Amino acid sequence: MRRLTREEYDYTVSDLLGTKLTPARAFPREETVKGFDNNASQLSFPGQLAEQALSAAASLAQVALSKAGSIEPCASSETSEACGKKFIETFGRRAWRRPLTGPEVDRLMGVFALGDTFTEGLDLALQSLLISAPFLYRIETPAERPRPASSWDMASRLSYLLWKSMPDGELMDVAAADGLQSKASILAQAERMLKDPKAERTFAAFNAQLMELPRINTAAKDPKVFPKWDNDYPRLLRDSAEAFMAHVVKEGTFADLFTADFVFTNDQLSAYYGVDKPGTSEMTKVSLNDPKRSAGLLTQGGVIASHSGFTGTSPTFMGRWVRERLLCGTLPPPPPEVNVMIGPAPPNQTTREHHAAHNDNPDCVPCHRLMDPIGYAFEEYDAIGVHRTTENGKPVDPSGEAVDSDVGTFVGATQLGEKLAASTSAQSCLATQWFRYAQGRLEEASDKAALEGLLAAVRDTGTYKNLLLKTVQSAPFLQASPPQE
Repeated sequence: MRRLTREEYDYTVSDLLGTKLTPARAFPREETVKGFDNNASQLSFPGQLAEQALSAAASLAQVALSKAGSIEPCASSETSEACGKKFIETFGRRAWRRPLTGPEVDRLMGVFALGDTFTEGLDLALQSLLISAPFLYRIETPAERPRPASSWDMASRLSYLLWKSMPDGELMDVAAADGLQSKASILAQAERMLKDPKAERTFAAFNAQLMELPRINTAAKDPKVFPKWDNDYPRLLRDSAEAFMAHVVKEGTFADLFTADFVFTNDQLSAYYGVDKPGTSEMTKVSLNDPKRSAGLLTQGGVIASHSGFTGTSPTFMGRWVRERLLCGTLPPPPPEVNVMIGPAPPNQTTREHHAAHNDNPDCVPCHRLMDPIGYAFEEYDAIGVHRTTENGKPVDPSGEAVDSDVGTFVGATQLGEKLAASTSAQSCLATQWFRYAQGRLEEASDKAALEGLLAAVRDTGTYKNLLLKTVQSAPFLQASPPQE
């Protein structure tokens, strides 16, 4: 059983009611696990959320009432009770993503009967539908022994994986005919659904969380140190990074994440990248022909700026990002008595020289040896992502090493990107991160075969489409859920 995330709730409401309302934006933020907000273990239902969900249900019921005639028109000969029941069964099937049982219909008709008028009764029944567990949660039929997931459960698995929302009419009709019991039929539906623009939702959410793109929104810089930093840059750089990722999803491969020599920019951002204005406010693909900007997302300004400090760069922040998000490394928290803030480099040192202090403290070495040597690759850029060759009048040294991995040594972010693209560690990490997001849980020993299949997909074509199609053919996705303990 998994509660809908805020994003899933709003997309479901949009597809269910045809509204642009986004009530879940006011819901409490989800706790993340390994950087993802859809881990079922953390999707609790605190009291604050219960109150907000109840308020949202009341508002959404009014929206549904305003569209009642188009959702399920009743014949003029039908009684109010018959019309109400017909509406509840039809709307309830869509809201709960499965047919309602007889007892469930009876209970909702009891709620309907509490209204003094037809409209009041329907309003009460709708609120009950929209505050109920089958709407707020993805509830599946558990299996005592291994068996395929039911067609109705599979319909929701497909729709929330590909669209982050409820099944559409075609998918529900296939489920009603028990037509999602073979790999071929499931694959056919997945391929159909991938052609829908709604499929961009899942890839966008996965990439944003994997690459920590929301950090760009809060990238702040000292105007005395970086007078060229524009307050609009965080928004523009986030848009640029998202456009880049969307392009890679549609037309690129895994390797492009680390080796692409293009960015997406518009007239307002063009000066930042030192290119001609493309003549539009829309983010547009522009080739840079700059070897110092040929590391895909690694050398994009938003990523560097958001993993740097207010006044200077941070090899630790950049190295932590690569180690945890791109190599799936685990870093223990620092000892409580250790001051983790090293501060900006003094005028007579480079940032790299200043960070060498981590090597002098035995409490720091175990973690920082895994981060700082990777982060040094980005020292050829300042804290707003502008390329540099000197710092404080001294040459910068962008050489580094990703210890305890197959990435090895490198000089600069471009070479680091090339090595990440060819790295089994990085490829395996992408497969693992996708598994965590797609399944809404961490991997277990029994998932070894599924993870190997995803790694093969990364190595084969390296496309996001292939990664997703491999997912819907894997045992963890196809098998019914075991009973919850």
